[in-house]
Amino acid sequence: MDGWKLVCVFIWISLHISKESCNNDLGIESGAIPNNQMTANDHYAHYAPFRGRLHGSSSWAAKTGNPRKHWIQVDLGNITQVTQVATQGAAGRGSRVTKYNVKYSTDGSNFTEITSSGGGRFSGNVIDSESVVTNSFFSPVNARYIRIYPYKILYWPDLRMELYGCAGI
Repeated sequence: MDGWKLVCVFIWISLHISKESCNNDLGIESGAIPNNQMTANDHYAHYAPFRGRLHGSSSWAAKTGNPRKHWIQVDLGNITQVTQVATQGAAGRGSRVTKYNVKYSTDGSNFTEITSSGGGRFSGNVIDSESVVTNSFFSPVNARYIRIYPYKILYWPDLRMELYGCAGI
């Protein structure tokens, strides 16, 4: 094998291995991310942002049924490489987010849109509210803050989530 082919194979293997190994859960479901690091611009009744943990018995629910006025945010505590997001809808109620946008920030003020691996909005829980729907980012992002903005819903903007990536980059 000539030198250039060997270099290309090495680069491909390196990128493939690093992408595969950078899909660890970042602590929403487990509670490693504390309640006070999950916020939203609002919430309905007792459906606070910290209830939006994947496989949790509750969910975050927006204050009104208009999905485009709301967001939920996770503060990862430090800059972290994020590669994927997984969602569920309301536990046992059927309400869910079927399409959403994701934005990230390093400072909590300036947010940049993330593109899905399919190139656009992320597809959420279309079939039911209990299944876990995982979406990869088109490119990994280095972020401290991740926001999910519901775009389309069924019944109500309810969400449970987990983020995946590499902590402590």
